Amino acid sequence: MSGIFVLGYDSSENADVSFWWILVGVISAFFSGVAYNAIMKCRDTEAPITVVMYFPLVAVPITGIWCLAGDFILPHGLEWIIILTMGVLTQVAQVCMTRAFLAESASVVAPLKYVGAIYASLLGYFIFDERLNNWAIAGIFLIVAGVLLNTWYKKVFLKA
Repeated sequence: MSGIFVLGYDSSENADVSFWWILVGVISAFFSGVAYNAIMKCRDTEAPITVVMYFPLVAVPITGIWCLAGDFILPHGLEWIIILTMGVLTQVAQVCMTRAFLAESASVVAPLKYVGAIYASLLGYFIFDERLNNWAIAGIFLIVAGVLLNTWYKKVFLKA
């Protein structure tokens, strides 16, 4: 939790991160944990593709309402191809992640998801010339360290 708050904090004058978005990040992390545990409970009863198909059944109505209430702009031309490609790749990744959660415990699989944050930071740095400030780096470090310490603790002290 502390990593998320440090990541959201920026002492510079042009920072515009409100507490609301930090809270949204914390709540989404909580619901991600609930979802991963729900996947673990479905290990013996459901196929991975069945589990994956439930996510859009929940997400599409929620995001659809959000788009209708907000300033939704309809994509045009090449944007449709990009969006469809992202959708297909997301579904493939979701099936792979669900299979991983069904095959192994969440404490082993979940830390591997944070490799994506490292890749995103590196791509942002090299492709988009984004520079992370010290607070963001400290927040990322705290989040990754917390996940790794949790995994280590469970492996060493809670051997079943």
